[in-house]
Order: sequence, then C-alpha cells, then structure tokens
Amino acid sequence: MHETRSPFAVTISQKRLELESVIYPNLKMQLWRAGIRQNRLAQLVGIHETLLSKIINGFRPPDAEVRSRIAAALQSDEAWLFAAEVDNQSAPKAEPERQAKAN
Repeated sequence: MHETRSPFAVTISQKRLELESVIYPNLKMQLWRAGIRQNRLAQLVGIHETLLSKIINGFRPPDAEVRSRIAAALQSDEAWLFAAEVDNQSAPKAEPERQAKAN
C-alpha cells in the first residue's frame, strides 16, 4: 500500500533540522546563568512566552528590536548572545536575577 503525503506536510523534526543554525547556545547559557525563567524574560522583553520559546529553541529568528531588548534584559552583548557558537570566554559576568536574589 502506498501512502500519499501532502507536498506541504513538514514534520517538526524536519523543520527543526532546517533551522538548526538559528539556535543560540549563548542565549540559553545566559538565561541559566542569570537565573531568569523564560516566562520572566518574556515579560521583561514585552513578547509572548511562546515567541520567546520559539526563538530560544531555534524555530523562529528574532527581529533586531527583540534581539536588542533580550540583550538588555540579560545585561549581555547582543552579538555574543546571538552567536551561533558557544563562547564561554566572552560570557558576561553579570547575573541580574541571581545577584538580586542574593541581596
């Protein structure tokens, strides 16, 4: 039996592979270092949580304004934060939420 598939059918895993280069490991690392949850960052940046999740997980690239607001909220250099490769040497030392909790 031959299965007929729509030419428009794209599985999530296929879509993920197409966007693999859009994942930002430094963004994920800085979120963890700062101790900020995704829903809190979304509030700080002024975007919906699902949009932020799509950006973080590589399903949607952020526009320039959103990139800038995310970098400001995480007190990080925008170019470093949205680099495609991990760069521990240039990681910012500031941990905004964790430092605030400690005080």
